[in-house]
Amino acid sequence: MTWKNLALVLSGILIGCAGGTVGHAIAQYPATAPRFEHMCMGPSSSVSGINDDVTQAANQGWELVTMTQGIVCFKRPRV
Repeated sequence: MTWKNLALVLSGILIGCAGGTVGHAIAQYPATAPRFEHMCMGPSSSVSGINDDVTQAANQGWELVTMTQGIVCFKRPRV
C-alpha cells in the first residue's frame, strides 16, 4: 500500500467518523423544538391584491417569509 492510498483510507475514516457525530447530533434534536406550518400564495393580479393577501394572512397569524415574482410564502407556529 502506498502512502497516497493510506492517506486516502485514513481520510475516509476521519470523514466517516465526523459524519457519524453529526448524524448523532441530528438524531438528538429536541422534540420540543418549534414546529411550523407553511403556506404559499400564487401571484395576484395587482399590487393592491398582494397587499390584501399579505394583510389577511398576517391577521391570521402568518409571518411573511419570502416573496418572489409575486408568489408570497408564510409560516406560523403549529399548534
